[in-house]
Amino acid sequence: MLPKTTVIFAAVLLQATTLAAAAGVKGDRPFAFSAMLGAGYAPIYEGSNTSEASPLLDFNVSFGDGRFFAGTRGIGYAPVLTETLSLRLGIGYGGGRKMKDDPANLAGLGDIDAEALGLLSAEYRMGQFGFGADVMAGSEYGVTADLKATTTIAVSDKVNLSGEILATYADQSHMQRYFGVTTAQSAASGLDGFAAGSGMKSAGVGITVSYDCTEATSVMVGARYSKLAGDAAESPITRDASQASAFVGLSTRF
Repeated sequence: MLPKTTVIFAAVLLQATTLAAAAGVKGDRPFAFSAMLGAGYAPIYEGSNTSEASPLLDFNVSFGDGRFFAGTRGIGYAPVLTETLSLRLGIGYGGGRKMKDDPANLAGLGDIDAEALGLLSAEYRMGQFGFGADVMAGSEYGVTADLKATTTIAVSDKVNLSGEILATYADQSHMQRYFGVTTAQSAASGLDGFAAGSGMKSAGVGITVSYDCTEATSVMVGARYSKLAGDAAESPITRDASQASAFVGLSTRF
């Protein structure tokens, strides 16, 4: 999956992972594998007013009673993993943006290269509800923290519903990299100069529905809506503060 798509769909795919876990991919098994193949539709970069469809591939492997994991969001280790509390440390890759993705709006701003990111995820579960945070950090990427509340409900023997409320905080380095306009960029692009500061970057909601075709195969449909806030919304790079995405996929697990 392309880095820009990885970032756009990260929250939705995390819902899918939660749903898959509820359907049987749990940390108390020596080895577990889940994968999803499908298609997504999302803005071509954060703040874009243009969306596009793209192929979607997601997979996750865990072993050692769930302590070790690897997949499209990175590889890592879970030092704490209980029925109610989980903590994961890992390394991922992403965060890029290319001018050629939208030359009309990104010309003169330069490319943002994807890079290795450190990942820290923590979640506390109370029955069907979960509360947690996902932190990503990189030397150029800066730091972002997603604060989230999730729930998964078994609607029937075959249908599961997962919902999420999410708010994202970003430090000054991240905000300036993705939403700031330097003097040089202003001269090259024609946009006004803009110094972006740290603060709340966005807030949103998401939903995923899963239908179990067999014990190991499910069809998943998901959607997410978020709205940029603060300097992310006010940036001259942002064409639309409202960001919506959706996906459909076929998942398997064993």
